Amino acid sequence: MKSMPRLTDRPGYRVIRSLARKLRQIRSRVEGEAARLEALRSCRVLDTPPEELFDQTARLAAYLCGTPIGLIGFIDATRLWFKARVGWEYPEIPRADSICGQPVLRHELVVISDAAMDERFFNGPVVTHAGIRFYAGAQS
Repeated sequence: MKSMPRLTDRPGYRVIRSLARKLRQIRSRVEGEAARLEALRSCRVLDTPPEELFDQTARLAAYLCGTPIGLIGFIDATRLWFKARVGWEYPEIPRADSICGQPVLRHELVVISDAAMDERFFNGPVVTHAGIRFYAGAQS
């Protein structure tokens, strides 16, 4: 009598296991994003007037990075809103057009030396229209 193959030996087992792992990661990110958005709303910082401390920090960031633009922004569900901006006229941009989503998704410091050469961003409006090249950001 032939023995039954082990579950781990069956065709497709690795694919299903990999898919299950990816689905758990997605669920974790979605739950984490919901908590992040709730924390952001609870801070009541969105759509508030400029504050000198934030403005000074944006100026310092531009100076330290040697760039003409320095921004402090907050990403909500649909947009990137700028609490402080130096060398940048727009108070907000759609989240989909933002480079800033990368630190939120990756939970780490993100440095992009030349966004025009980065395949994720080279064709985006912040690169093609606003001329952004260097980007550094982190989730707080």
